[in-house]
Amino acid sequence: MKKKLFLILIIILLAISLSVIIKEKRLQVNDSHREFFFGSNDYVLGGILISRMYYGPPGYGEDPENDTKEYIYILQLNQPINVKAMKEDDFNVDVSNICEVQLVMTEENINILKEYKYKYIELEGSLFSAFSGHHHTDVLFHVNKILQ
Repeated sequence: MKKKLFLILIIILLAISLSVIIKEKRLQVNDSHREFFFGSNDYVLGGILISRMYYGPPGYGEDPENDTKEYIYILQLNQPINVKAMKEDDFNVDVSNICEVQLVMTEENINILKEYKYKYIELEGSLFSAFSGHHHTDVLFHVNKILQ
């Protein structure tokens, strides 16, 4: 009986160790790969999830009493990143030293993210440039998957 408990304990400890190693490896890849591209394949970004209020229409802060209030999720990145536009991209321009990205996601993902507010989280998605008054960071991150 003691041998079985001992083996179970060893297996649990190995599983925990393996998950920590995998997580650290993923973070090392992200931290060393600071150059990203707009519209490219999915990236994994990690950081602290926060929420912030910005004024919306009609005046986007010029008339706070009448402007709508937009609450958005922002990922504060572990380390600043640089985002480059592809040569044939007429819409995006290179942006350096990005520390925060506004998150764009489905309603389902928004409900899941609520439990991660002010906590570390990893997300998978793609990057794009701000193009409307509802975009409050230079670079936005379209979330495809919540990894943690």
